[in-house]
Amino acid sequence: MIIGLGNDLVHIPRIKQLFLRYGDRFLRRAFHPTEIRQFGDIYHRTLKNQVNSEKSVELKDHSPFVFLSSRWAVKEATYKAFGVKDRRRLPFPSILVEYEKENNNDSVQEKGRPVVRLFDEAQALKESMGVDMIFVAISHDGDYALSNIILEKRSG
Repeated sequence: MIIGLGNDLVHIPRIKQLFLRYGDRFLRRAFHPTEIRQFGDIYHRTLKNQVNSEKSVELKDHSPFVFLSSRWAVKEATYKAFGVKDRRRLPFPSILVEYEKENNNDSVQEKGRPVVRLFDEAQALKESMGVDMIFVAISHDGDYALSNIILEKRSG
């Protein structure tokens, strides 16, 4: 049985401006430490490519701001799906977006579907509401990132 539904649309340039204005403070307040590390890797790789190229790096799929914006959309959609009014009950850093890992011979690659993992207060809220599954969809195009979340509770 579906017990929660949330969606969010994010304007990618807005997230870029938040990062450029507040830097690490913004990252720590909104993202899980794993996401911050992943963003840092993407950001530094993008900067390196920009320095090595005469052309500026465009906002493409690999862009660090697409990465941040898609995760922000998931966090907002999750917040809406849970229907909580007090943000302290669902702090954004306690929501982690990952991808299912696929074993491919010698390496493990993130090629599967996106998954949401909850920690601390967010996990406690999930348990208190009896949420068994969280389904997530993420997409982006142009200047926008989008996410949909469905919370499911098994019947019986």
